[in-house]
Amino acid sequence: MNNKQLTELFPEIEPFDSGLLSLDALHTMYWEQSGNPNGVPVLFLHGGPGAGPTPAHRRFLIPTIIELLFLINVAQDVPRL
Repeated sequence: MNNKQLTELFPEIEPFDSGLLSLDALHTMYWEQSGNPNGVPVLFLHGGPGAGPTPAHRRFLIPTIIELLFLINVAQDVPRL
């Protein structure tokens, strides 16, 4: 693998599934899955308040091999990736 391959992102992909998971009376977690539904599962946790994932984060891992799961804790507003 050459350096050019290591610095390029994979093609853009859209989630194949997403939803909301109620954690308690106040908190809800948004989740989405993208990549290969039969691939190796990878859990992506973002870096805290105000540092949520973006669509570009889906491009960091090999989409044909990896099943990517984003989890985002939200209290009121549903994020839009």
